[in-house]
Amino acid sequence: MEGLAFDFEAERTVLEAILEKARQESIECDEPVPSSSTSKPLHSPLSGAEIKEGLEIAILVFKSGTAATAFIAAIRGLLKRFDQNAVVRVTDRASRKETLVHKSGVENKR
Repeated sequence: MEGLAFDFEAERTVLEAILEKARQESIECDEPVPSSSTSKPLHSPLSGAEIKEGLEIAILVFKSGTAATAFIAAIRGLLKRFDQNAVVRVTDRASRKETLVHKSGVENKR
């Protein structure tokens, strides 16, 4: 995978919708794995204390920062289809900067 890579973490149904949208936009992505999976421990944006059951992670790779920013903003629209507490954690794999995306906005955490 070449480009700007981000980990997307969310509940399974939310992540499936995100991956469907990514594939429609020809964004390169891998298959999701559970947050607690030991198959990609070095790729997880979470520490052991933060791992939660029911969450999955997938890597999406964008051709540019502009494409990544636009896609992340578009996720807000997707979240309107899910419950009030639906949140997507997006982590830049290079800088480890974390962003939380929810229905009411986008907030940078680190």
